[in-house]
Order: sequence, then structure tokens, then C-alpha cells
Amino acid sequence: MQDWLIWFATNHDLLIYALLVVLACAEGPWLSLICGVVLRLGFLDLWLVYGALMLGDLLGDMVWYWIGRAGAKFRATIR
Repeated sequence: MQDWLIWFATNHDLLIYALLVVLACAEGPWLSLICGVVLRLGFLDLWLVYGALMLGDLLGDMVWYWIGRAGAKFRATIR
């Protein structure tokens, strides 16, 4: 499994960074730690990982903000 992951990461660069954006929406801090280890091993590019993690974290925060705002509007219409 480890060999396949390394092969996939080295041969599908853009797909890996897109996957990082999606995963960062759900769990950004833990993913940042894992990406730090992978960066140290030299498999990914620092600035692309940084951009993908920041974008994913921002998108995740925006979704949760939208859910909270919609919930507050819904609750205000009930009263």
C-alpha cells in the first residue's frame, strides 16, 4: 500500500493537491501535520501544499459559517 501511495503521489501531482483541498475542508490541522512529514520526505512542493491547505481550510470555514447563518435565519423565522 505504501509503495502505491508513493507512486500515486509522484505521478498525479495536481490530483494530490486537489485531494488536499477537499480533505482540508474536513480536517485541516491534522492534515497539516501529515503533510509536514510528507514535505520533509521530499514528495510534495511546499508552496503548493500550503496553498491547498489554506484554500481547503478557508472553504471549510465558509461552509460552516453559511450553515450557522442559515440556521440562525431559520430559527429567527420560527419565533
